[in-house]
Amino acid sequence: MINLDKKKLIRATRLIIALSTGSIASYLLQIPMSGWVMITACVVLFDQDTVGGTINRSKLRFMATFYGAMISLGCIFFFPHNLVLIWLAIGLTTFICAYIYMSTPKSYIGLLGSMTLVIILIGSHGPNLHTAIYRTMDIGIGVLFALLSMLLFFPEYALERANTLTLKSLGEINKLMKTIKDEHDLEKIRQHTQTVEMTLLQDITNFNKTIDDAKHELKARKHPELIEKYSQSLLQIRRLYRLLMFIFYYEIDQSHMDNQKLHLIIAQISTVIDTFYVPKNESAQIDLVQYEKLEQLIIETKEETLKKALLHFVVELKKLNLLMIK
Repeated sequence: MINLDKKKLIRATRLIIALSTGSIASYLLQIPMSGWVMITACVVLFDQDTVGGTINRSKLRFMATFYGAMISLGCIFFFPHNLVLIWLAIGLTTFICAYIYMSTPKSYIGLLGSMTLVIILIGSHGPNLHTAIYRTMDIGIGVLFALLSMLLFFPEYALERANTLTLKSLGEINKLMKTIKDEHDLEKIRQHTQTVEMTLLQDITNFNKTIDDAKHELKARKHPELIEKYSQSLLQIRRLYRLLMFIFYYEIDQSHMDNQKLHLIIAQISTVIDTFYVPKNESAQIDLVQYEKLEQLIIETKEETLKKALLHFVVELKKLNLLMIK
């Protein structure tokens, strides 16, 4: 039996809907250069999976084409047959775009703006006013169909994904603790931590993109505090992981791998984290009793350095818990 990834299936179907509706609309309306409608819809949707990401990519796509078209129109109006000035305009614009946008979140503007300039000014028909106008119009139509497809067919919002990623990252830390708390083989401990570390690094990259995408969604614009909440949640996750690695490797360096007290503390931390996972539509709460048990176990720890690290871990865990129940 073939197991299909539901999210990928939705994204692929969403893309086909955008391309199909864009193609049909282009045919019915007899839109010139209609291929750009479908190219734009494909470029906007292909690697975007949230509403915020699609809105952002759509903005960048249209702005890039608009800027390139406006500069091209200036060249067409003032020196349409002067190839030296046209090449100078292309070279200067490309240099400026590269300098301003290269290696930035808006690099897409510089790339497509430069490409648009080249297509319009040195295409198969040379500098062409109609090409500039139609290309801008077609890009706008393609963006429209991409956005409609995203909004109307199983839309996924970046803000909702941010919450999911927070729980996923916390779950990875929890799983790591449960996996290696009773492990005595140093090499296996390293393997487990490296695996989770790679997963967390990928999650952090996704998290940062998700937060950036969420800024373009209406809900986030109305409630900017949500962006701050998830940004802080990401920071807490990173702090917790660093502290957890210190705690484990401190014990290893001190040759206390059989420290039963530490095993009890790790088990209690897992119990606390498990209380974060509550059914939908129910309010998560800080379980003070579980925290008190955890803090009591830590206070009984004899190694002062380890005790400070564990207490710091609990403080950061409480901060994350508070963020998640807001």
